Amino acid sequence: MFQKIINLFYRQPKPIEPRSERNKSALANDPAFKVHVTFSGPKPPPVPKELLEKEYQKWKFITENEPTPIDSKDRWFNPNRRVNKDIKGLPRWMPPILPKTDFEDEEIRNQLLSGPEDLRSVAVAVRKRIRVKRKEKESIREELDFLYRLAVLDDLIKKFVFPQIEGVHGVNIIQHLAKSDLEGIVIDYGIIGYELLSLLNNTDKKWLSEEIGIPQEHNSVADLFPEVLNNAISRHCWYELNEQNLSRAELGQGPDSIEEWLKNHLEQYLGYALEYKERVERSQEREAKESEVKIDVQESLKVFSGDFVIADLETTGLRPDSDAIIELGAIKIRNGFAEYERFSTLVFSDSEIPNEITQLTGITDSKLGKDGVKLSQAIHDFQNFVGELPVFFHNAAFDRSFLQSAFKKIGLNFDMRIFDTLGLFRNTWPELPNHKLQGLCRRFSIKYSDKHRALSDCDALVELIKLAVEKNEANKANAADS
Repeated sequence: MFQKIINLFYRQPKPIEPRSERNKSALANDPAFKVHVTFSGPKPPPVPKELLEKEYQKWKFITENEPTPIDSKDRWFNPNRRVNKDIKGLPRWMPPILPKTDFEDEEIRNQLLSGPEDLRSVAVAVRKRIRVKRKEKESIREELDFLYRLAVLDDLIKKFVFPQIEGVHGVNIIQHLAKSDLEGIVIDYGIIGYELLSLLNNTDKKWLSEEIGIPQEHNSVADLFPEVLNNAISRHCWYELNEQNLSRAELGQGPDSIEEWLKNHLEQYLGYALEYKERVERSQEREAKESEVKIDVQESLKVFSGDFVIADLETTGLRPDSDAIIELGAIKIRNGFAEYERFSTLVFSDSEIPNEITQLTGITDSKLGKDGVKLSQAIHDFQNFVGELPVFFHNAAFDRSFLQSAFKKIGLNFDMRIFDTLGLFRNTWPELPNHKLQGLCRRFSIKYSDKHRALSDCDALVELIKLAVEKNEANKANAADS
């Protein structure tokens, strides 16, 4: 039974061929193929119609004619048969770009058998052979020609591996690449050159220049012979459309046109691209805010020798643009960690406090309505309390973003000197799995309230800073003794 399960999961896939009527009939009588599974996930953001249409025009050539599928004899490479070798042990996909070389090199041959998707390993083996022959003052012309052709093929393959149509993977497109199309590529060193062939390094270019000369032009192979790429992409897209429509027919649904199929895939690609761009911009914005927070450990330790403020705030959520501050708390500390003044205020919010925030902090809407002050008053009072002193928060980027948003709302410039204890604690206790306030308090047996309130968090933070300063001073003393 176990062997049957293994055979089921490791069954070799068949080469791509259009479904015959007999195959469809066999599938129709097979109950296993009556199950249709749909995978769903988060939808990408909507794509502007102008952007979608502009992208569609770039790929409209796919819709113009349905290409004839290539037969097995004209298929250049089949991933399911990558070990298909000739009598010399060389892979059959090498022609027409790569010559059937006469030189015997086991390392080159083994790397070639891995397939055309990774030609860099082949190039490394060829370079080794070139260096040996140069050292022995033998001709390297044959090896250089082979290396150059590798770079030409690599330039073409890269356009397959990184397509711009969502759901179209490079390996799938390669299966629709015809030998007859590749035979149309003229490898002219003087026109293709080497500057746009990323596989070649500076040493390769130096060898080529010395052996063959400096080329007149530099062009991408894919740009010089666009029909090779376009034909393969068209075959793949039409094949996928036909396969999809067969599945739709089995579900009793009508077929999609090639225009519908293409626009749907482009919309997905553009949507996820926009989502990725927005995510990157948010990350950059967050990093920019974090870079404004001073986390230098030595500078923090110097600040502790004078007066400073420990502060914390509670909010209705994680986004400063849509959530609000509901509590501010701060403690002034003198040299020697002597507390000399406290500040605490609840901040009234127009929006309702989420249940999870109430459970976390114990702060309710009714409590804010009764004891909370307006945001403008809370910020002015907090600013007056801090004055010119440096302020420490734990994970300060979060608190700073909310303070900046609050200052902006009431028309004030934000110019506080903010420091982050997170960097200090990470540097002091690098062996700990995380440096969250609650976890650190539990680790060092520091009293910590179950409710996240601003002043109680400040009290815990003061005790942790004391421990961190003591640890750093002890490390410094041990280093001096050593």
